[in-house]
Amino acid sequence: MTETRQNADASAVTALASQLANISLQHNHGHHLGDSQPASLFNPDDQFDLGDLSGFVEGNAGHSAVSLKNKLLHPTEADLKSLKDQLDHRIRDGHGETMFEIGIEDDGTPMNLELEEFQVALLTLEKVLKELGADYAIMDERDTTGSTSSTFAIPGMDETAEEVPKPVEDTITLGIVTPSSGKVAHLMIRKKPLSVDELLEIRVAVVGNVSTLLGVLTKGVLDDGRGKARVNLFRHKHEVQSGRTSSVCMEILGFDSKSQIITHVDGQHGRNLTWDDICTHASKVLSFIDLAGHEKYLKTTVFGMTGCAPDFVMLMVGANAGVIGMTKEHLGLALSLAIPVLVVITKIDMCPTNILENTVKQLTKILRSPGCRKIPMFIKTTEDVVVTAVSIVLY
Repeated sequence: MTETRQNADASAVTALASQLANISLQHNHGHHLGDSQPASLFNPDDQFDLGDLSGFVEGNAGHSAVSLKNKLLHPTEADLKSLKDQLDHRIRDGHGETMFEIGIEDDGTPMNLELEEFQVALLTLEKVLKELGADYAIMDERDTTGSTSSTFAIPGMDETAEEVPKPVEDTITLGIVTPSSGKVAHLMIRKKPLSVDELLEIRVAVVGNVSTLLGVLTKGVLDDGRGKARVNLFRHKHEVQSGRTSSVCMEILGFDSKSQIITHVDGQHGRNLTWDDICTHASKVLSFIDLAGHEKYLKTTVFGMTGCAPDFVMLMVGANAGVIGMTKEHLGLALSLAIPVLVVITKIDMCPTNILENTVKQLTKILRSPGCRKIPMFIKTTEDVVVTAVSIVLY
C-alpha cells in the first residue's frame, strides 16, 4: 500500500513539473524583443544591456585603468578626483574611517616605492584628504624584502614537544605577499566629524577582573599596586572595599582624527576630562563596559552584555591563574550572542614560562573545542594587529 502511494505521488509531481515546463515554454515563445515585459524567472530578459550595470559602476567609483602608484606619484586633475571619489566611498562604507595600504596595488602588485617616492605619495594623499576633511595615521610601516606574510603562532611553545599540536594546526597565515622590495605602510584614514552625531563609537564589553586595566587605559595613570587606578570606576562602597565590580560601569577613551589618544584639552593640562570634553575633541570613541567577573553577579554581567549591545568582548585571563572561575561562562555567553572575542593574557611578567605555556594551551584547547569551534590568532607584531583588526571586522 505504501509503495503504491509513493508511486502515485511521484507521478503527480512529474505531471506538475511537465505542466510548468510547457507553460514556461509557451510564455517564452510569445515573448518578443520589442515587448516591454519585465524579466522574471520563467521569462528571461533577452534585452540585456551593459547600462544595467550602472549601479555597480557607481558603487566602485574612483577605480580606473591608471595604477594607484601613478595616481600618487604623478597625479593629474582627473587622477586626484578619481582618488578622492575612491577614498570618499571607502570612508562612507567604513562609517567614517578606512584602512588604506600604500605600497601595494589593488590587484596585489607591489609598487616598489623608494623612500622619496613614499614621501611624495603621502603628500598626495594628504592633499586629497584635506579636501575630504580627513586625516591619516601610519599604523604600520616596513621595508619589504622577498616574500612575506603574517603568521599567527602560539608563542613560547616548543614545537618538538609531544603535547603540542603540529605547527600547521597552531598557526594561521594571512596572505600579505610582497615579492619585491619597497616601502609598504598601512594607514588609518579617519574623517573629522562635523557634529557629535557623526562620532564613531565602538563598544567593548570587558569581563574577567579588569577594573584596574580600564582605569589605567581611560585615566592615563599607572596603578600603585593597591587598586588606585580602579577606584575611579567603582560606584559603590562595597566595591571599593572588596575590589569586585558588582554593577555595570562605563568609561570612554577618545581618539582624534590622527588616531592620537585625547588626554587633555588645549591649555588645560592636568585636569580630568569629562565625557563632554572627550566627545567634543574626538573623532572616534571606545566605550568600555566594565562587567562583573564574580559568579555572584553573573546576572548583572548577562544584563550588561545583552542590554549594552557591545561590538566586541574583551576577556581577561591571568597568566598565573589560567582559566578559572567564570571564564568559560563568560566566553560561552559571548559566543552565544555571536560577539567577536579578544582574549588578553595579563601578568605575564610575574608568571613562570611553564605556567604561561599551560595557560595558552588551555585557552587554545577551549577555543578549538566543538562547543567553540574558533581558531585563535596570536598577535606578535604591529602588522599582526593591523591585519587582525581588518579581518575581524570583515569576517
